[in-house]
Amino acid sequence: DLSGRTDVATGVQFLGLWDCLAVPGQRRPLDPEPLSNVVAARPAVAIDGGRGIQLLGARADAVQEVWFRGAHCDVAGRRDGCQGL
Repeated sequence: DLSGRTDVATGVQFLGLWDCLAVPGQRRPLDPEPLSNVVAARPAVAIDGGRGIQLLGARADAVQEVWFRGAHCDVAGRRDGCQGL
């Protein structure tokens, strides 16, 4: 169980993220702390997802946004699955 652990002693050279969404029912901190153990992060964001550009925060120099064609459901799926296939 990792709940409540804050130890970030292990360094992370590269963190790649796909189109991330907030978890329903979970409040997002107003001023999130940057991950001090991450050297570089690369989020891929759906250009057609309609969510807009997010502010990068204090570590903007270590973050590069990369956009892919499509929407969140094209990568992460959706409730009704692959109806069109």
